[in-house]
Amino acid sequence: MDYAYVISKTDLKILDILNVKDYTIALDSEFKGSSTVVLAKKPNVNAEDFLFLKHEDGTIFFTGKVTTFTNESGKNAHTITLQEIETIFDRKIFIDSEEIISTTGIEDFIKHEIEKEFSQSSDTILNMGYIQVVVTTHTKVLASVDTDNGIYNFKTFLGNAREYYGIFLDFEFSGSSLTITVSKKQQALFKFDASVSDIDNYLEDYSVDVLARLTVKWKIPDTETDGVTTVGATTILDYVLLSDRTISTNLSDPDRATGSINCIYIETDTEAGVTEEVINQFKSNSYEHSVTADVRRNSNIYPESQFYIGHECEIKTVSHGVKDSMITKLSYKRDSEYISVKFGNMAITLIEKLRKERS
Repeated sequence: MDYAYVISKTDLKILDILNVKDYTIALDSEFKGSSTVVLAKKPNVNAEDFLFLKHEDGTIFFTGKVTTFTNESGKNAHTITLQEIETIFDRKIFIDSEEIISTTGIEDFIKHEIEKEFSQSSDTILNMGYIQVVVTTHTKVLASVDTDNGIYNFKTFLGNAREYYGIFLDFEFSGSSLTITVSKKQQALFKFDASVSDIDNYLEDYSVDVLARLTVKWKIPDTETDGVTTVGATTILDYVLLSDRTISTNLSDPDRATGSINCIYIETDTEAGVTEEVINQFKSNSYEHSVTADVRRNSNIYPESQFYIGHECEIKTVSHGVKDSMITKLSYKRDSEYISVKFGNMAITLIEKLRKERS
């Protein structure tokens, strides 16, 4: 038997404890998973409340935030839709004290931002004052937060911290407190062989959408002095993408990538302004080399405990040998024999892709 605990977002009081008829759990590296829980009894629940699922042995295996609740007319079925609990931090905020990342640690920066914006801000009405943040590791890195004029999405930052630096958030309800432990998880490399018997529905996706050449018509703005208009110069510039994803103006570079061609018009005073926009255009390129597979849940080879978002892996693929990877998506149902796993973010170079297409 599995149980659903409904927790009030307002004061963390337990609003309901119910037997679970069914559930589907979906987890994602960007916290975009949408899970559902089916209950036999109508729950005492509101949107934005918390809910966690517990096995009969006391193990909590999912914690989320309620988004919707539906009651199927004439049937003893009540469905709650949930987002991952990290979505409580899905908000754009102004960056503050970024130097903490390099002087103290990413974990300490996360604690600072949660307290400043979510639990101890000047807005006492919207604060989640019950949040207590505990930092157990301190990972110093010389990195800056990607912002737009000093504004960034905190949930997105948390996903990046997990993916690139192995920084995890663990949530635990205890009385009137929600304790969030921020730490760098020590992980043993998970070696995964896609050819073993406990694997089914193997699918390898190898794709890239490339802007390879960009032609820019750069116009310096016109100026007017004492009624006299000076027409700004116009220049045509070409930029190409290289296999290491850097940008060059050398159209004869032997390491050029192939792909689509585009042209744009830019009006700006400086070449630095042109360069900034060119970089943004090439940033829109997308690359993916991923594997999805269904893994038997009672597998003796791959314990289910090894499957969690952010677990670093070394995967032996069917088509492209051994690749470094990471678990980026998980989904499973209550009575299913399999857990669906996506291994994403494998190393991919444009030259690898182009050679594959030409073969």
